[in-house]
Amino acid sequence: ILECCIAMCGDGWCNFGCSAVCAYLLPPLGIFWRFGCGCEFCICLLLTICGYLPGVIYAVIMIGFDVPKPGDEHFEARTNFCLSAVCAYIVPPLGVFWRFGLGAEFWICLLLTLCGYIPGVIYAACMIGCEDPKERDAELEGGGVNSS
Repeated sequence: ILECCIAMCGDGWCNFGCSAVCAYLLPPLGIFWRFGCGCEFCICLLLTICGYLPGVIYAVIMIGFDVPKPGDEHFEARTNFCLSAVCAYIVPPLGVFWRFGLGAEFWICLLLTLCGYIPGVIYAACMIGCEDPKERDAELEGGGVNSS
């Protein structure tokens, strides 16, 4: 499992998670982790030099919105995941609402965001990024979390 986490330029969820965290801290690092030192890295580096936010937006788009492969039935769920992550970065309760609805997660995130933007972002990133893989797989299969 450790080998999967440290492998660059992969397609797995572990690689996606590592590159997403790196892109949040330093956008060119996340792009480098996901794609290597290519055109994407150079564009992200230039955008980050112009400003942190353009670099983060570009990194989120490049990492989150992969081109769907033929027969990829999980594209809509991944797009929903990425949109909730982008919303969580801008307005944390909105991203949590997008992903989980108007439940306890939303109210906790709203309370933390009212206490400060950073606690709200951290909570939203943890809730969205650390969702139980079994529940995510059930959603991807179209059965939903609560279906029997």
